[in-house]
Amino acid sequence: MSSTTRRPIRTSGRVARGDARPCPPGRSGLLSSGSSSTSWESAEELVRSAIDVLQKWLPEATPRRFGSFEPMQSTLDGDGVDGFLDELAAGGNIYWSATKPFFGGELWRGDAIEDLLREMPGGVPSAPEGPRVDRLVLDLDSRVLRDPRWHRDIVDGFAAIADALSAFYGRAWIDPGWVVAANGRVWADAQTRGGGRGSVIHWRESHWLGLRPDPLWLAWFGTRFGSAGVGETRGSGRLFIASGEPSESGAPAQERPPVAGEWLASGAARAAVVPSGL
Repeated sequence: MSSTTRRPIRTSGRVARGDARPCPPGRSGLLSSGSSSTSWESAEELVRSAIDVLQKWLPEATPRRFGSFEPMQSTLDGDGVDGFLDELAAGGNIYWSATKPFFGGELWRGDAIEDLLREMPGGVPSAPEGPRVDRLVLDLDSRVLRDPRWHRDIVDGFAAIADALSAFYGRAWIDPGWVVAANGRVWADAQTRGGGRGSVIHWRESHWLGLRPDPLWLAWFGTRFGSAGVGETRGSGRLFIASGEPSESGAPAQERPPVAGEWLASGAARAAVVPSGL
C-alpha cells in the first residue's frame, strides 16, 4: 500500500489525552482488534513493521513481556526485536503483554494456525480452499472508550495500523462481561458473552473464507476490496464505523457492515466473492 504522511496520535506525550487509566478488577468489555494480511514475504518484515507502527500510533500496545506460553519470559527491552523474532520462528505464533489500558496482543502466521489445529485432539482432516493469512490481534479494556480522547485515538490507530501493515481486512469488536483480575489479566466465565478469544482459533483465522456476519464496531477494507469496501476513506483503504447509539455501559455501537451477502462465508464454505488477488 502507498505511504502517506500521518498525524501522530500525540504531540506532547501522554498528557495530550491523559495518562492511561487503570484497569480495575471487575467486568469489562474486551475490545479485540484484528488485521489480516497476505503480503508479507518474511516474518522479520512483518514484525519490525508491526512494532514500528504500534510505537508510533498506540505505544501502550507495544509488547512488554512476550512468549508463546505462560509465564512469558522475554521482554522487548531486554531481548529486543531479534528475541521476538526468535520466539516467533520457534512456534509460528507469539503473545505479549502490554501497558494499560491494553491487555496484550497476538501475532500468528497462517501456517502456524494450521499446524496448531492439526495437533488438536481429533485432528482436522483437511484445510478449506483459500489463501493462508497472517493475523495481528490487540486486546483492550473497552471501558477506556468512555473517554473521547481514547475513543478517537483507538479509531485513528486502528485504521493507521491496518494501513501501515498492508492489511486487506481488519475488524474491531467488543465482547462484554470479561473478568479483569487485580493483576490486569482477563478471562471468561459463564457470564461472558460472545465466545471471546477461544473462538478465534479455527480455519477462518488461518485461511480467508470470507467476511463474517457478526456485528462490529470498526472494519477496515483494504484496496483488494475495491468498490465493495464501505465507510470513509482513510489512507489507502476504507474505514467503517458503526453509527448506532452507545450501549448503557457506554460501549460503542456494533453492527454488521453493509456489504453484499456474496462476500460472506457460510460455515466452512468460502464466500462467492473474495478480495481481488486472493
